[in-house]
Amino acid sequence: MRIGICLGFSFFLLACGEAFTFDQILNGLENRPDVDYYPDSISSTDTPAAGAPLTGSFTCTNRGSEDGSVDITWECYSSYDKTLNGDDLYITGGTLSPLKAGVSQTVDFSGAWPLTDGQYYLILNLSAEDDVYSYNDRRVSSDYYTITGSGSSVDYAVTSVTNTGSTQGGSSLSGDFTFQNNGDTSGNYNVEWYAYISENSSLGNGDLLIDTGSASALAPGAASTVSFTGTWPIDGGSFYLIVTVDANDEYETTLSDNTASVAVALTPPDPRDVDYSCSSVTCTPAGNVYLGDVLSLESTFTNEGADTGLFPLYWYLYVSSAYYSSIGDIKDNGTLINSGYEIPLTTGSSRTIAVSDQNGYEITDGSRSYVFYVVIQSSEDTNSLNNWASCDTYANNTVRP
Repeated sequence: MRIGICLGFSFFLLACGEAFTFDQILNGLENRPDVDYYPDSISSTDTPAAGAPLTGSFTCTNRGSEDGSVDITWECYSSYDKTLNGDDLYITGGTLSPLKAGVSQTVDFSGAWPLTDGQYYLILNLSAEDDVYSYNDRRVSSDYYTITGSGSSVDYAVTSVTNTGSTQGGSSLSGDFTFQNNGDTSGNYNVEWYAYISENSSLGNGDLLIDTGSASALAPGAASTVSFTGTWPIDGGSFYLIVTVDANDEYETTLSDNTASVAVALTPPDPRDVDYSCSSVTCTPAGNVYLGDVLSLESTFTNEGADTGLFPLYWYLYVSSAYYSSIGDIKDNGTLINSGYEIPLTTGSSRTIAVSDQNGYEITDGSRSYVFYVVIQSSEDTNSLNNWASCDTYANNTVRP
C-alpha cells in the first residue's frame, strides 16, 4: 500500500515504510541508491590564445545520501553558448572513481583552445549509471573566455542569390545561393542559412521566411551552392529573395556580407477557369402527380472549366407555380425550400445529388403546376448564365388512384 503525503513544498511517497521524494518518483528510482553527482564548477586561469594549451579544473560532489558504486564519466567541451550540442568542440574527458556520500573531488584537465577567434564557455558533463538525478549533471563556466588577434578567422559571405523557377504570383518558387569562406581558417561549425521574401532589398522583421537549412562548414576560399524552395505571394509586383547565413565560429559577423538578395518581378496569376453549370433537375415520380405524393428531386452539377475548383459550390432549391427565365426572378418570386453545398469539382467532372430533404417534398395543393428550380453559386465561378436549371410537374386535385 502506498500513501502520498504533502508537507510544505515537499512530496513524499510512503511504500513499505520507506519515503521517497517527488524527484525520485518522477525518475522511477524508488529502489535505487541515493547517489547524486553534481558538477560544482569548471574554470580555467589561462589567458586564452588560438590553438594554445588549455589548462583547467572542475569540482564535483556526491550530494546523495549513499556512496557511489560505479565509475563517473566526465567530458569537457568549449562552446560559443551555454548549451551543449553536436557542434561544440570536445576538449578532453576521462573517468573518476565513485565518490562517497558528501565527498567532493577536484580534477585538473588539459587540452587546447579553439583555433578560431571568439568567445567560448567551458562545459562539463558528468554521467554515471548509479546517478539518480541526471538532470543536474552539466555545468557551464560562469565566465566566457575570449580569443582575439590570432590572425585566424572564419568569414562567411553570400556572394549571389538566384531565382531559378517561376515568376508568377502564387506559384512554387525555387532558387539557389552561393556562399564562401573569405577567412583564412577552416570552419568547424555548420552554416545555418535562411531564405526570405521581402518587398525591399533589406532584411527586416516583417519579411517572410520561406525556407531554412544547414550547410557544411567550408575551408578558406571554398564556396558552396545551396538550393531552396517556397511559394510566391499570390499577387504580382516587385519582390526580393534574400538569403542570410550564420555560423557559431564566425566571430566577426557583418550583416552586409552575410546577406545578399535578388530582385524578382512577379506577374499576376492567370485568371482561373472554373465554370460550374447546373446541368439538370429531375423529379421522381415523373409525370403528373397527385395530392399526398412525396417527390424526390435530384440535380446534376458540372465543372465545364479548364481548372479544378478550390472553393465550395453552394446550391439552393426553390419552388413556384410560375416559369421564370433568370436567377433574379427565381430568387425574388420563388419559395426557398432547401439549400446546401458541395466540395469543389475537378475540371470536366459532374456530380448528381439529392436536393430535396430526406423527407422529400409533399404535394398538398392540386389543380396547379409545380416548377422546381435549382440555383448554384461559387465565388470562383466565371460564368453565371448556366447556374440554374428547372423541372416541372402538374398536380391533380385528387389522391393517387
